[in-house]
Amino acid sequence: MPVGLTHNASFDSLADTVRVVVCDHHPHARFGVRTLLSQDTGISVLAEAADERQAVKRVVEHRPDVVLLEAGLAEAV
Repeated sequence: MPVGLTHNASFDSLADTVRVVVCDHHPHARFGVRTLLSQDTGISVLAEAADERQAVKRVVEHRPDVVLLEAGLAEAV
């Protein structure tokens, strides 16, 4: 089970990979998060977004399991 996740019966029925969209206005932050997450074979970064409009578009388009959203972007969405 990936680090940070607690056991949940419904998790067992999901695909083996947790699908993620990374949203941050700093390109270096997005790169760092993507690089870190790509080291875990149980995580797939589907897309990145640099602003709130892109974030909404990427989430609708990719339907991820998890959205990593910069706190400042959350206020605008």
